[in-house]
Amino acid sequence: MSQRLNGGEENCAVYIYGTLEEAKNGDFVGGSGFLVGVPIVEGEIDVQLYVVTNRHVIKKYNRPVIRLNRADGTSSECLDTNKNRWVESGHDDLAVFPLLVEESDYDLVYIHVANFITRESIAKLNIGPGDDVFMVGRFISHEGKQRNAPAVRFGNIAMDAKETMTNEYGKEQETFLVDCRSVPGYSGSPVFVLLDPLLPRPPEFLQPRKFVRSALKAEDDPIDNPRRIDISLPSYHPNVHGPWLLGVDWVHITNCSPILKSDRKTKVTPHKWVELNTGMAGVIPAWRLRELLYSPELEMQRKKTAQHIAGMRSQTKSDATGNEPETLHVDFNNNKAKLDRK
Repeated sequence: MSQRLNGGEENCAVYIYGTLEEAKNGDFVGGSGFLVGVPIVEGEIDVQLYVVTNRHVIKKYNRPVIRLNRADGTSSECLDTNKNRWVESGHDDLAVFPLLVEESDYDLVYIHVANFITRESIAKLNIGPGDDVFMVGRFISHEGKQRNAPAVRFGNIAMDAKETMTNEYGKEQETFLVDCRSVPGYSGSPVFVLLDPLLPRPPEFLQPRKFVRSALKAEDDPIDNPRRIDISLPSYHPNVHGPWLLGVDWVHITNCSPILKSDRKTKVTPHKWVELNTGMAGVIPAWRLRELLYSPELEMQRKKTAQHIAGMRSQTKSDATGNEPETLHVDFNNNKAKLDRK
């Protein structure tokens, strides 16, 4: 089933590089990543942003660099990070980084954790082989030098996440197989699933899903106005619902074939092999990413951030000095908050 994206989905993608120089030059190295948002306090609108990618994408870099597009459309900006600030899964090929940026400066779209597929919802939604998927990430042959220009690849679920594959850390990795003309460079990309109601779906799930775009403006009072607004992406087609985050691309699956002599039967000696692209990608289920995002370490960080925000808001509301409204700045990376008076 051919679908046209309505816009916004590709803006959740970021690029990952090893050095600032590589990021500025747009070198053919590194991998893909994307933004997700987790409520700082469950049920409230404020979220902590995280950059998500694979462990293997950042493992050889001491200071991985995240490249984001600027909101003015002129260029991208390269953010140098400390490898120690990345939180890696002890089992899955996943890593996340708590991101702090001046949101109005960047063209940011994040995926809310409520839009992740879970073990329960995948059964209730009857998602399985044949359902439409798309992947957003770096097409390294034409990726954008000055700005991130993610490419979208489309396909279908080929196999449920019932079988595992051994990852490079020796762990059995839960993996969907998706046939989406996979190529190298998409490691760390988000993979979404679109729902076709021609197959039975529970009606309570058939609601348009939401991406969320940054909407904090400099003149906004951070106490009285929400930091973000929701942008509802309408269904791509009257008979399609979604997207949901199916998971994270982690492996480009290839096949090896021996090189033959001109008779097309006899193998050359010494034996040589050629690597063939199967078009298949391995996708870590979104519920594994959710488990990392709700790990004790990250939950404690968000709890401390919530306490700081609550304290600063209480201080602001009780300020009777007659000063101009104050601006709340929260350092999510260091769990600190401060108030700047105009």
